[in-house]
Amino acid sequence: MSAIVPPDPVGCPNRDNVVGHVGPADTSDAWPDADPAVGLPPFKPFPVVSPFRVRPDLVKLADSDEPLMLDQDWAEMLRARRALLLQARAGLSVGGVSVASAAEPATEMARRAAVLRAGRCLSNTPAGRRLGLSVHGSGLRAEAAGYAYDDIGVANDGGGPDVADSAGGFRALRPESRWVEAVGPTVGGTGSALRLLAALGLGLQEDLVLIETDPRDGRVRTALMQVAFPSAWDPAEKIGLDLFGLHAPVADNQALQAAAARIAAAMTEKGPFVRWVWTLMADSRWRAWPPRPTLPQDLGGAAGDPIEHLWFRVERQVSLPLGQGFGLFMIRVHRRPLASVLADAPERLDSLRDALGSMSDAMIAYKGLGAVRTALGRAGKRGAEVR
Repeated sequence: MSAIVPPDPVGCPNRDNVVGHVGPADTSDAWPDADPAVGLPPFKPFPVVSPFRVRPDLVKLADSDEPLMLDQDWAEMLRARRALLLQARAGLSVGGVSVASAAEPATEMARRAAVLRAGRCLSNTPAGRRLGLSVHGSGLRAEAAGYAYDDIGVANDGGGPDVADSAGGFRALRPESRWVEAVGPTVGGTGSALRLLAALGLGLQEDLVLIETDPRDGRVRTALMQVAFPSAWDPAEKIGLDLFGLHAPVADNQALQAAAARIAAAMTEKGPFVRWVWTLMADSRWRAWPPRPTLPQDLGGAAGDPIEHLWFRVERQVSLPLGQGFGLFMIRVHRRPLASVLADAPERLDSLRDALGSMSDAMIAYKGLGAVRTALGRAGKRGAEVR
């Protein structure tokens, strides 16, 4: 099999600020054994606006912003990914994590080339450099996470004590990373685009979705998904859908559906774009699937403070055009205890109440926020008095 050398991605932002290499070792766990987020400030988004509306617009990523995020949750999120992969390796059902729609050989090759273009794009960002991410031929290397992947060869390239995994192309760059060789073959087929996408996403905080334009009808559909941290939805149910299908369950989606074709075309041809989605949950898991009750049953009455049981969960969604009808959709989950969010700025409780109050009953039902809206309405006094 010959190597695929992708052209420069058409949608990659040009960033000149270069961030240094990985930081000192993280001794709290054997893997990852280095933490590239050391010294970075915490990222605490609060994209709550009122009135709440389902907006069909795409917002261009600012020149000062980056498509790839890196913050102090990096090591924790990677360990959560590892746990899911090891569960799948052990034969335990964890729901859809790595999924792909069927493809002819030519489409499969085009998908692999698109994933490599995405990898080259992300490796050229400050976060990518700090992670030691690089694309070479038909493979990639993630220095901070301690692994490499190559479709066509797994021989040691002189970069360290590599251990080859001839079955899946995953190889450990350090002894602490040898677990990747065990789980690699469980993700897609040997040399598949799905396994390549999994290799790209394993060392990132973002979940990755490759979207492609179907030449039969011109619609943009989800082709490959490497999603470890869905917010109360099953990735396996979303593969192969276009935007009409993806947004069909969303409440108040009329404007969104009317703009679906325009949005889909923009995601593969223009950008990068960014959008934010937020919710409140009584679920502290990174992977909020299968869903759990929004609030404990004992908070249905007057007793108890719901703020102490809720988590503020945000998705930062970024789309990158990759050319030739492909795009990369990245989902970066942030979650914090609501009490911590309000401690930073107590007036945020008023903002949340106002946003929840402006949601339609259909949206409240869709997001499962009925109990939350009621509970926050009686939680303490107005925002200025929340501690």
